[in-house]
Amino acid sequence: MNLFNLSAETRRVQAEIALANIGLDVNRWYTAYGLVDLDRKKGTFVIDRTMEPWSAEVFECRAVPSQNG
Repeated sequence: MNLFNLSAETRRVQAEIALANIGLDVNRWYTAYGLVDLDRKKGTFVIDRTMEPWSAEVFECRAVPSQNG
């Protein structure tokens, strides 16, 4: 997922994104690298970043492989 600040001012970006809203299975476990925390109880990614003017940031999420094969 990409975040952009397309303005000349520093901005704080805050959001909660439901896993189901972006096509992810809420019953799987995920690892998230970069910009987000994963709230397992709510089934959401939580973003809270201060972004510099004209900046972009990326985070990566991957499903943890199932132990059941």
